[in-house]
Amino acid sequence: MKRILLSLLIPLLMILTLSSCCATTKSAVPDIYCNRPIKPFLQSLDKSKDFCTEENIKTLLTNLNQMNKYSKSLESTIKCYEDTLKKDTSKKD
Repeated sequence: MKRILLSLLIPLLMILTLSSCCATTKSAVPDIYCNRPIKPFLQSLDKSKDFCTEENIKTLLTNLNQMNKYSKSLESTIKCYEDTLKKDTSKKD
């Protein structure tokens, strides 16, 4: 009697164990769509001229302005991600 019971229980337990391993779960990562800023093209300084020439200073200031705009756009992208994650966690509660 015990052998018959074991011969039925063991395959049943194996089937249940294998089927539970194949179960799918929903991804915990939310879908986030935020703009990714484009890296600016920075001009190189004119090496043939002195660093303090008007052209090199204009180029340097232009590059600096472009980098400032890029960093601001990176900050707005991070804020977008943070806001999306806050909205997603508030929906779960």
